[in-house]
Amino acid sequence: QVRQERRAKAMEDAALLVQRAWRGKAARVAMKLVRRARAAREKQLDDAARFVQRVWLGHRGRVEAARLARLVEVDALKRRSLFDWAAIQVQRRWRGELGRRRADAERETRARRWKQMWDDRVGRPFWYDKLTGEIRWRKPQEALNLEPKPHCSNCEEQVADVECKDCSEFFCQTCFAAVHGGGKRRHHAFRALNDYYGSRIDYGEGEWPALWPSEVRQDEFAGWMPRSEAAVGDAGVAGSAQEATRSAQELAAAGEAAAAA
Repeated sequence: QVRQERRAKAMEDAALLVQRAWRGKAARVAMKLVRRARAAREKQLDDAARFVQRVWLGHRGRVEAARLARLVEVDALKRRSLFDWAAIQVQRRWRGELGRRRADAERETRARRWKQMWDDRVGRPFWYDKLTGEIRWRKPQEALNLEPKPHCSNCEEQVADVECKDCSEFFCQTCFAAVHGGGKRRHHAFRALNDYYGSRIDYGEGEWPALWPSEVRQDEFAGWMPRSEAAVGDAGVAGSAQEATRSAQELAAAGEAAAAA
């Protein structure tokens, strides 16, 4: 009986040893499988992260490359536009200069075609157009623009722009504002000598200073004349004007002969 008990106990210990060894091996195999699965999962996640990073970096690189390409294209377009703008500016300025030269030459040619002559019947000068044969009692605007412009009576350097009636002097804009800015001179009567384009304003015939409207008499036929020199009455002026009108053809012939001479 004792022997059987020892044998049963030895078999039980052997069974426990086998079970412990088997369970240990099974546990080690399970842990190895878990580690492998965990490593595979981590590798899968790492590969997925790398793939996402590669896709994102590629997308961002393509976007940046497209942006840089657009910047290069815009810069090239700006350069071409700048060159075109510069060329247009140069062409415009040069063509404007040529146009101004041609216009000045044309205006001077038109102004030079007028010739001043004297009518003994009326006792006053008239202007004859050598190209068209036109006769004018009033000095043409083209001839007025050729007359020298007066200088400022104050600084004597700048070309005068304003004439003061009470001072009987010419002023540039700066000197006129300084002299007539206050005091009694602020109420002086004045007028501009030239228009916006620099052409002389026709206030009457004669050299500077020109006559004021109150000092000039204007007739439909005889043109302008100073009131101080209008010794004849209305009938005499009208008769002289009508006589001058009737002799227009004779004056034209005389003008053509003088121009040819």
